[in-house]
Amino acid sequence: MRAPLAVLRAETELALRRERGSDAYRAALASIAREALRLEELVDELLAAARTEVDALSRQTLDAADLARRIGKRVEAAAAVRGIAVEVDANGKALAQANSATVERALLAIVHNAIAFARESGCVRLRVASAGDGVSIEVADDGPGFTSDGLEHATERFWRGDSSRPRGGTGLGLAIARTMVEANGGRLQLANGAGGGARVTVTLGA
Repeated sequence: MRAPLAVLRAETELALRRERGSDAYRAALASIAREALRLEELVDELLAAARTEVDALSRQTLDAADLARRIGKRVEAAAAVRGIAVEVDANGKALAQANSATVERALLAIVHNAIAFARESGCVRLRVASAGDGVSIEVADDGPGFTSDGLEHATERFWRGDSSRPRGGTGLGLAIARTMVEANGGRLQLANGAGGGARVTVTLGA
């Protein structure tokens, strides 16, 4: 959190140091607003991580297929900004034991990440399937995929070293998603598709 705070302080000090024109003040305020939003995102994600273990203690039977369809609807507007189609392959029911709210937050983080790294006018796909004694939910994009370092470290908090996936963010999305999934007794796995693109799979027990 030090980086956005440092920018906030620097922009404020520069704006107050001497009289400036309206354009300079407007630019400073725009920078401050961006960093304030980044701080808000960081706080929200850290609070979500802190609540995870408590929330996950309350588990119920959830339909992963229905959850995937709901998430697909929720992210349509965000995906449309980049011309990305969201496809959901989730027929019938796919029951699992987990805290619905926690798993939904985890999947939203994964899907928003996929939207950020899919190619322009590309596609993000959610696929739900049976997986042994549980269910799997795969989120796939058609972007550059993970580097070898990304496959190993992308679920670590604040790791942002994957040059193939350079867009902004807090560096917490996949890390917190993994924390949420594991608190529900599940697992999160990263892979690259045979034809390219990233694959993030969440597996939950029945």
